[in-house]
Parts: sequence; C-alpha cells; structure tokens
Amino acid sequence: MLNNQGEMRGTRIFGPVAREL
Repeated sequence: MLNNQGEMRGTRIFGPVAREL
C-alpha cells in the first residue's frame, strides 16, 4: 500500500496505477 511514499514518486511513474494498488 503505497499511499504516502508511493503517491509522490509512484504517481509520476505509475500514475493512476499506484493509486489503485
């Protein structure tokens, strides 16, 4: 569950995918 750390660097790499995972 990457919501805090994955939201900043996951959002620009995965985007909508990181939000669902």
